Amino acid sequence: MIIPYGHERSVRGLPWATMGIFVLCFLASGLTFGPDHRSAQEAGRIFSEIDRLYERNPFLELDSTTEALLLRKREVDENQREVYLDTVRESAAARVRQADAAQQAKLDALVAEYWEVYRSSISYRFGVVPRDISGLSLVTYQFLHAGWMHLLGNLLFLWLAAPHVEERWGPILFAPFYLLSGIVSALFWAVRYPHLDMPLVGASGAIAGVMGAYLICFGTSKIKFFYWFGIIWGTFEAPAWLMLPIWLVIEVISGRSVDVAAQGSGGVAHWAHVWGFIFGAAFAAVVSRFEGGRASGDVATAPEADPFIIEQAKEAARTGRVDDALAMLRDAVVSNPDAEGVGAGALWSIAVEQGRAEEVAPTLLAVIRRAARARDDEKVAETWRLLAGGSERAPVDPVLASRIGEILRRRHEDDLVPDLLARVELPESAAVPTAVLERLGWLAVGCEPPAVETALTSAALARDDLAPELRSELVALTVRPETASLSPAEDAPTVELVELSSPAVELRTAERLRIAEAVPLALDASTLSVNLERGQGRVKLSAIQAVAVGAIREDGQRPFLIIDLLLDSPWDGDGELRVVRLRSTTFDPRTLVDGATAMAAFTTLVSTLLDRSGADPLPDATRAQHPGQRSYFSIEAYQHEVLGVVG
Repeated sequence: MIIPYGHERSVRGLPWATMGIFVLCFLASGLTFGPDHRSAQEAGRIFSEIDRLYERNPFLELDSTTEALLLRKREVDENQREVYLDTVRESAAARVRQADAAQQAKLDALVAEYWEVYRSSISYRFGVVPRDISGLSLVTYQFLHAGWMHLLGNLLFLWLAAPHVEERWGPILFAPFYLLSGIVSALFWAVRYPHLDMPLVGASGAIAGVMGAYLICFGTSKIKFFYWFGIIWGTFEAPAWLMLPIWLVIEVISGRSVDVAAQGSGGVAHWAHVWGFIFGAAFAAVVSRFEGGRASGDVATAPEADPFIIEQAKEAARTGRVDDALAMLRDAVVSNPDAEGVGAGALWSIAVEQGRAEEVAPTLLAVIRRAARARDDEKVAETWRLLAGGSERAPVDPVLASRIGEILRRRHEDDLVPDLLARVELPESAAVPTAVLERLGWLAVGCEPPAVETALTSAALARDDLAPELRSELVALTVRPETASLSPAEDAPTVELVELSSPAVELRTAERLRIAEAVPLALDASTLSVNLERGQGRVKLSAIQAVAVGAIREDGQRPFLIIDLLLDSPWDGDGELRVVRLRSTTFDPRTLVDGATAMAAFTTLVSTLLDRSGADPLPDATRAQHPGQRSYFSIEAYQHEVLGVVG
């Protein structure tokens, strides 16, 4: 069993037409369930008497309609009618040889009584009966149902689809479309079963039309489903463009199966569903064409703002009264939230054109904040696209930015996230909650390529309670290369660093460093090839005494990692300390070792250097391989704490 229960879209305002349909269905069905149930019971009782009387004397005559109904009850195939009747009459020949006039009269009276009761039911009089269709019944049948399960099942599908189509088209177009879908579906069903003396009731034909329209209007939106197969249950999401056509195919197959099994009795009105769906999809395609060809899944347009106000504002702007124009549109947006889509667009357009975007941005951010509270993801994304398209970069507070970013991520509009993060304004006085920084941090990490914002990254890494996984990912952002090429010219001179093992000058105090900045080029079992300012060089791994690793986070600067290869013992206080320094901003560790991410490769590189050189890790084994756990506010602080150097 698979049942839809929701989807990712939200609706602004109340869908009045849909709610009206709900009320009418409940009232009509609720008022008719009792009388129809009593009629059905009485008709069933009479038909049972007909069945028993005919079983005792199969030589009695029945009209073709009643006989066909009786044979269906006995599950006799229409093609086997004559064989069945001959068999029954042969078995009854020992009891009765011919039809009895009194019994025939009794049977005729029961048949007449049955059809009188059956055809006096509310469902028959106000439902669609193919053999006797009335214009009124084509409308009234849509609000009648055969029972509570029939009603509630239909209304579930109606509630999932109708409010969104109504929001897009408006109730004035949606209401007649809904009724027309029901009329068309009933007519095509009646054409398929022209002689059927059975009423069609229920809103499913009209709802199928709404589903077809939903497919055209919002085909890319995802529908949420609950499934239950014995001991296995759960939920999943799937796009409307996939699930609705599957539903249509199932209805076609079911309609064909019912035709074969029930000899054209109609049964569940699968063909009404099929034609209602096709009509709804075709109608929506035509409407979309007149709307300007808006594609499936596009953002639904909000109820329009007063076009008179918008035109007034545009005229005011054209005549130089920009303040008046902005004030009018601000009032329209604030006082009429349901229509703020068009009003906000006009407001922003005039503001950008007049160089007043920074002044108007807070109003649009307020629109976004209201939409986020209402869980209107489409409205948030639509308004943010307006802001993002302006020349002015309106600042956004961290809390709102985190909500906008998560909505954009859910809607797969990741291309807008880096610009959003660039606009985040961190307050100087009030501290931003760590949870908010973490949400922004994960947004930055999830971009492709990752969005590196110095202020955000620094603020997040400064928190001691930051999630370790996020800390590692943020530090990993710093190991992405900034240089266009790390390969030196082929004719660059080669320098053997190992030749520098003898001091060139007299010994200096241990506090003096001799640092060679290098870019690693290749790593093998015994040598690390590097690029220096004066050319290429090679470091023998066996000459490395210690490997120090640290994360540097200087104020206002992009954080980065360094690896120091110490060619002298840091514990010898009397000698100089020669260091080959590798900065993460100058190379990508994935060019040297394997790694799914840059940070994973960086950790592997440190481990490989330690394993192949046999050197000691600094400050210790754990922090050397996980440098994101501790960062230093300057290189000097790192050198003092890790290398033991002062000054």
